[in-house]
Amino acid sequence: MNIAVKNNLTKSEISEILLLNDICNLVDRTHSKPKLSTDLNISKSIPTFFLGREDDILVAFLTVFMPEGGIPEITAFVHPTYRRQRRFSEIFNVMKTLYKGYGFNEFIFPINSLSIDGNKAAEKFAGLELHHRNYIMELDSYVSRIKENPLEIKEVTRELIPDLSDAIKECSDSYLVINSFKNGIGSLDRTSYVAYMYDKPVGFFSVYHNEESEEFYGVSIRKPLREKGLGKMMLSAAVKKVLENEKAIIAHVDSENPAAYHIYTTLGFMRTERNDYYIYK
Repeated sequence: MNIAVKNNLTKSEISEILLLNDICNLVDRTHSKPKLSTDLNISKSIPTFFLGREDDILVAFLTVFMPEGGIPEITAFVHPTYRRQRRFSEIFNVMKTLYKGYGFNEFIFPINSLSIDGNKAAEKFAGLELHHRNYIMELDSYVSRIKENPLEIKEVTRELIPDLSDAIKECSDSYLVINSFKNGIGSLDRTSYVAYMYDKPVGFFSVYHNEESEEFYGVSIRKPLREKGLGKMMLSAAVKKVLENEKAIIAHVDSENPAAYHIYTTLGFMRTERNDYYIYK
């Protein structure tokens, strides 16, 4: 297999990747979409995309998401015809060797619970340990259960960053940090928002824009303001705003966060799938 290592993708390569992804989703009965943007990666100089070809046909793809302060997250898929032929091991070892040179020795692998081949591979792959689980939840329509919502949702712009710095730091138990917001401003495939209550920032969330859906991530309330009902109010206002795009909304919810799960179900989100996140050491 010929493996190309790249920092950027051409339109033709993106089309190849999406076609391969559609084939894998059809066979695995999943709905995953690879993130082909490097906006949130801490380094733009480290190669992110690995394309494996047989006779000029893309049969394997791997991409690395490197959030600031987090473990690199690996997304990979192999054409069903070429599975169980060590194609994944081959492309993973190329990536692993390269990233060890940059000081990375641990990686996170999300595997959809519906993917039979993916779960079989995880069982046989030496060095994997279950790290956590996320529920994939989807909302098609929404009826507000909050009669009066005092929160106002605004897009985060570069001009707002200095005034929001302290508030963002208070939400940084995920990768919601200042540089992540800066890197994403102006991106075509994602938008970050801040929720204000009486002109004071109380929380943040971001949205990935896909062809078929809008995907929530980085949803967080400032730590001193948690457990006061603001999470439900912010998500309610967020859903109302994002549904203006007339697409389904996807959210990823930690299986060990029952409070967040309850909020999403209260707002009408339905659990559709589950991702199991494995750590490789």
